[in-house]
Amino acid sequence: MALLPRSPIFFRFGDGKDGFVPAWGSPGEGCPPESQADAQSERDVRSILQRSEKEPYKNPVAFPPELKSRIWDFWDLRCSSLLFLFSFLPLSLSIPTANVTLDPDTAHPCLLLSEDHKTVRMGHKMQKVPDNPKRFSYYTFVLGREGFTAGRHSWEVRVGSEGAWAVGVTRESVDRKGLVYFCPEDGFWVLLYSQGTYEACIDPSSALPVSGEPKTIRVSLNCDGGWVAFHDADRGSLLYVFSGVSFAGETLFPFFYVGDDALLTISS
Repeated sequence: MALLPRSPIFFRFGDGKDGFVPAWGSPGEGCPPESQADAQSERDVRSILQRSEKEPYKNPVAFPPELKSRIWDFWDLRCSSLLFLFSFLPLSLSIPTANVTLDPDTAHPCLLLSEDHKTVRMGHKMQKVPDNPKRFSYYTFVLGREGFTAGRHSWEVRVGSEGAWAVGVTRESVDRKGLVYFCPEDGFWVLLYSQGTYEACIDPSSALPVSGEPKTIRVSLNCDGGWVAFHDADRGSLLYVFSGVSFAGETLFPFFYVGDDALLTISS
């Protein structure tokens, strides 16, 4: 493992000497391409659901909580491409979308936040801000304002191919004033982009097989189930999932990092 570089303010990309030192990744697990049989199955299911709308049950049975949880897990991790199917299901089965905003009290002094606290980018100089215990003063990090201790939550972030950026989830107790390891052991469950490469920050390091250039990343957190998943929101493909995580009841926050020319915008 290696430490994150000193403040990303001084990153220089392309010379191979002072560039961003990647965090650690492992191969992601993507959704398989749709086959002709899959397409026919989807058409059959759509036909059945459309017929059922015309003949509703007189006494519909509520979904048991366990079944509802399994449907959610199946959706979050494997079946984003079956959006049409879930559009017919009861509203109570929809995946909760968190209204995430950035917390200016946690933002590194070089970060610039939009007025609605939905967009963050790197500034050209340090701002005069109170050095409170919540603020990151070593790396250009910022957290979401609201933390989570239970339940299921998701949010979407518009990303780009400039500079370096990372999105994900972090523990409330992470070190905000000094060196950190960008890994789950230090409380970070993060997808990183740097120099054209996408990585899940875990040891050993390995680039993710990402198809195309994602424009929007959906981060899904299951506090009770113990996993964090990342999807290409536009293509509906799974990029990576941290599973079997023990959050130990600690408060978790949406996490954002920007370096150089990167720009992140929360779209959910």
